[in-house]
Amino acid sequence: MKSQCEIALEALKAAGQRGVHSFDLNKIIGTNYSPRRIYDLKKKGYAIDVKNERVGNAEGVRYFLHQKKKPESKFDKERQVFYVG
Repeated sequence: MKSQCEIALEALKAAGQRGVHSFDLNKIIGTNYSPRRIYDLKKKGYAIDVKNERVGNAEGVRYFLHQKKKPESKFDKERQVFYVG
């Protein structure tokens, strides 16, 4: 059985440049709280943009996935700097 994050990621990949509206993503993953799944994916390093979008009288957002994961950064405690790569 796939996790909600895996299902959300598949939906974002399938949508491509048109993105996925939060109302649709809620239906796809079977929850009313898709922002948490997007947060989890962002924590895993996926680059996801969010744009406010109204559907009728209801406020929502559209999620857009960039194909590359964000590079991980590492903190060097001795030098007090971050390294990306």
